[in-house]
Amino acid sequence: MTQTDHNPESVRLEVRRLVGQMAPEGGGGPAAPGDRLQEDLGYGSVHVVELAVALEDEFALAPVSEEEAIDLVTVDHLERLVLSKLQLVA
Repeated sequence: MTQTDHNPESVRLEVRRLVGQMAPEGGGGPAAPGDRLQEDLGYGSVHVVELAVALEDEFALAPVSEEEAIDLVTVDHLERLVLSKLQLVA
């Protein structure tokens, strides 16, 4: 995704696509905003780290801190974190 593609809706769609694609228990399609990373999609701690690295690479983000990662429960939380790091208004 290029810098010109960074608008809130395209970022949300790309986050959902990546989360769904990488989900251990997902069907490979885009995740829904209300999907819970652990309970619904099967993300364990190692998978969350892999997802964070993929998102950092995709959006050229600063690394996700441990404190930020602890607060990630749903896909929506993850979308908001990425938007915040990109300094975009959701």
